[in-house]
Amino acid sequence: MGLLIWNLKDLREVLEGCINNKFDAIVFIEGNRGLGKSTLAWKIVSGLNIPMPFHPKRDIVFTREEVLKHLSTKKRGVIWCDELINTAYNRDFYQEEQKTLLKALQMFRDSCNIFVGCIPKFVEMDNQIKRLCKIRITVVRRGLALIQTQMPSIYIADGWDIRNNQKIESKWTLRKGSKPKYTQLSTVRGILKFSDLSPHQREEYEAIKEEKRGRVFSEYQDVTLLGNPEKVFYQNLLEQIVAGKITNDMLETIASINGRDKEKVRNKLNNLLKEKGDKNRVRDYVMPKDKRERKDKLGFVIKSSEQAFSMPELVPPAMQDKEEKPMQEPVVRGAVVEEKKEHKKIVLPLLNDEDEEAMTQDILGFKG
Repeated sequence: MGLLIWNLKDLREVLEGCINNKFDAIVFIEGNRGLGKSTLAWKIVSGLNIPMPFHPKRDIVFTREEVLKHLSTKKRGVIWCDELINTAYNRDFYQEEQKTLLKALQMFRDSCNIFVGCIPKFVEMDNQIKRLCKIRITVVRRGLALIQTQMPSIYIADGWDIRNNQKIESKWTLRKGSKPKYTQLSTVRGILKFSDLSPHQREEYEAIKEEKRGRVFSEYQDVTLLGNPEKVFYQNLLEQIVAGKITNDMLETIASINGRDKEKVRNKLNNLLKEKGDKNRVRDYVMPKDKRERKDKLGFVIKSSEQAFSMPELVPPAMQDKEEKPMQEPVVRGAVVEEKKEHKKIVLPLLNDEDEEAMTQDILGFKG
């Protein structure tokens, strides 16, 4: 059985139906760089028949502040976050700003807006935001995308069935020359074909992006990348890393959306640290201490042999502060007992039978 072929009109009617029935619609468009995520987003939202029609300069947003402003003020319109990666990605979700964004998405759902976000990988987003997604569109190549929705279930925690679909997908990659069989994926509902933007649309989009995109990293960088972009990029990134404002996941994400190899970025940053005389490496700044420590299969930290056999760690803390009491030497009659403190020798006489009988009677309290 083949996949159902969708067109843009079909998809728009689904989104318009959500608005007309007083629901919101959160759509994520994922795919590698250059495959046409923004092109598809423009094609979708520009043809929507909704109370507040799409206006490019007003409705395309890049920063978290813009997203929050639109969510709190707009009703039955379009919010297109062209680089949602900087707004709701898993790398720094637990920052206060990310919590505010999640609350806003939930609080203003009755505003019935169509929220569209463009991201590299859907599976790397925070779980709570993934649950809010109504339609997931995966661009597999230019002009071709998969339409996905959650599985209708009461008991399954992961409606996107990510673990099962990952197993299915891995079979394609292990078999050389094997073509993807998207019909096997449990969340795929059809395939969508789309064309490129017109020259006028492309020109308008590029102008808006040029104007607004300088604020994409405004929360993480102090200056716009001017002059020597390569040099300023690494300098600003290094400053934020040393300041502890960037996590390991966030670093990989920044490298990804800038079309750079993450290992080359890391090596470049390590060289800059070395030039500045900093003995630390990038991992010392971007990874928490508990993740830097090596652990065994049971979760215990693997220590060096010198640490593992250190006596203070083997002695319980409650016993470390107590002074050891010397063991009392047993008294053996007829033998020589040495007292270590006074270095004296004491000789105790042996008891004969009569003395032992008398001592026994005294102890027991009667005489024979």
